[in-house]
Amino acid sequence: MNDRFVMYNIRNLYNDMRHKGKTQEKFSFKIKHITFEVIFLIDRSPYELLIGIVGEQLAFTLEMGTGFKVPFLPDDVFRTIRDLLKLNPSGESFTSFKFLRALDSSSPACCTTYRVQPHEVARYKSDIPDEKKIYFCGWNNHQLDKRHAQNFAKTRKLMGDNVADFCKAHNISSMWTEKKRELVQYLDPLGYKPRLFSNEHI
Repeated sequence: MNDRFVMYNIRNLYNDMRHKGKTQEKFSFKIKHITFEVIFLIDRSPYELLIGIVGEQLAFTLEMGTGFKVPFLPDDVFRTIRDLLKLNPSGESFTSFKFLRALDSSSPACCTTYRVQPHEVARYKSDIPDEKKIYFCGWNNHQLDKRHAQNFAKTRKLMGDNVADFCKAHNISSMWTEKKRELVQYLDPLGYKPRLFSNEHI
């Protein structure tokens, strides 16, 4: 039995993101009364789908492999979703396959101009260094003060491999705060340009 689901529709979103040089996209979809939020990340390897339920604590990550394949939901996650949808296990048929098909069919064909913010990604991540500080508050370019840049692990986890590699190469630190009122809207570090993606991963 195949233990992975092929996401055919999300290819259109992926191709549009590559064409426009965008590495992260957010969209939502509904099943019955529940709204799911999805963040699609193609700035790391493997690519990731971050999935959560609006108004609930549930959040999980699915890694996307070659051929747009993702694993089916973990049993505990599936049971939680089924319970929130108020489905009787022995009644209305609901499967991990149907959930992923609903997600895939709801993915937009084109990406938006909205930039996903690092604190939105943080909701889905564990083991974040200095985990209370999830709000981005700017860049510190150490080329002038000659200090060594830091926070590469956090930059990589919340902003992706491309940005982290750029910061490491140019001695730039990301800065963070735990106070939401002090956050600034994310902007790429000065001089950064997203790398064009090949089709090697997918």
